[in-house]
Amino acid sequence: MTTTPSGAAEAVRLPTIVGAARPLGPNDIATAAAALSVEEAAYRAVLIVETGGRSAYRPDGRMPILFEAHIAFRLNGGVTVPGLAEQRWDRGLYSSTAAGEYDRLHRACQHRAIGPEVALKAASWGMPQILGSNHALCGFADVESFVWAMADSAVAQLAAFNAFVTARGLLPALRGKRWSDFARGYNGTAFAANAYDEKLAAAYLRARGAAGDGVLGIGDVGPDVAALQRALQRCGFPSIVEDGDFGRRTANAVEQVQAVHRLPVTGRVDMRTAIALGLV
Repeated sequence: MTTTPSGAAEAVRLPTIVGAARPLGPNDIATAAAALSVEEAAYRAVLIVETGGRSAYRPDGRMPILFEAHIAFRLNGGVTVPGLAEQRWDRGLYSSTAAGEYDRLHRACQHRAIGPEVALKAASWGMPQILGSNHALCGFADVESFVWAMADSAVAQLAAFNAFVTARGLLPALRGKRWSDFARGYNGTAFAANAYDEKLAAAYLRARGAAGDGVLGIGDVGPDVAALQRALQRCGFPSIVEDGDFGRRTANAVEQVQAVHRLPVTGRVDMRTAIALGLV
């Protein structure tokens, strides 16, 4: 099997796209986050949501992908190909396995109404799940170069993410953890239908917890607190106002949740409390 960029013209027609698949080192995410002046936990939150916390490559060397039929439809001039190029986004078109998504990509590459270039542009690639059609925003002249860079190393995937969020003007939202604003620019205007912003807020808590400082308490403000307050509303506290301000009323509700789940009653949200609330 061709596994190097020099064979890209042939390899894009194959169901498996495998490069050197060099994994992340222990400090690579911290370095990439620092390059953007973004808190590492916020940076990790995006990767957690996009890949479910999985690594940059599967055991067979393939990176995670999703083939987006609605993007293929838009890029191929509006020609419908059942299951591969559809006018509307449909969750049911996705395969439940990584192999299944590569099979869809392979079939799209082979289909005369789609072809390799459109197929690669219609897939989301790597940990940050960036569409191939955004290759120019990531600094690549063509989609094949973009794909092979992502296949080569996990660091290249982070570099592509950094270039993309910078080019799209999303850095202020990511730095400020304004999850709704970031979600709108990164995931599209329909982000709320998939609760993408809430998932980012929850993943941020998870990432902070992994770093040992995943605690929210009285005096904290921002989108993470707003996500907590929405979770409290879902848990039966309708009087909690979603204002993003962790006050005494929010703390009292947290204490009640902790008591019910037999957790230490602190009024502060650590990882165990976040799990009990369904935030993680």
